[in-house]
Amino acid sequence: MATKKTPEGGKPTRGPGRPTIYTPELATEICRRLAAGQSLRKACEDPELPAKGTVLRWLTDPSIPVEFRDQYAQARAEQADLFAEEIVEIADGEDRVDAEGRLIEDAVAVQRDKLRVDARKWAASKIAPKKYGHKMEISTGASLEDALRQIAEKRGLARGD
Repeated sequence: MATKKTPEGGKPTRGPGRPTIYTPELATEICRRLAAGQSLRKACEDPELPAKGTVLRWLTDPSIPVEFRDQYAQARAEQADLFAEEIVEIADGEDRVDAEGRLIEDAVAVQRDKLRVDARKWAASKIAPKKYGHKMEISTGASLEDALRQIAEKRGLARGD
């Protein structure tokens, strides 16, 4: 934070700084930016918003209303959905054609689009792993032993075969 000297040349005092006190308005603005696809780091670069570390502390601070955690989780879920939508938009992007209508093959643009898609896939899988992650969770309600026996039976590997 900025410091300044008192007019008398005495002890330095703190100048105005970034907001650190939780307010519902700050929480809403942070979550609005996240849901719009902005990173928390980028949003917190705004001097009108608290620092990233402050926001992260709010998520575990018992004095902060639980509604903020819910609002933050919802904003992150919306952010992951936005990234998934952007992946489709990038993949379905318009092909470039020349004046005669022939497709212009631009390897650099293809690689750039691939990078953009991969970055969004990675981010969505980390933000919402149950929805966009690579790991599939299968729940049959059966024990592991029962599940393995069922798989073996389907493959004709049951005991006695």
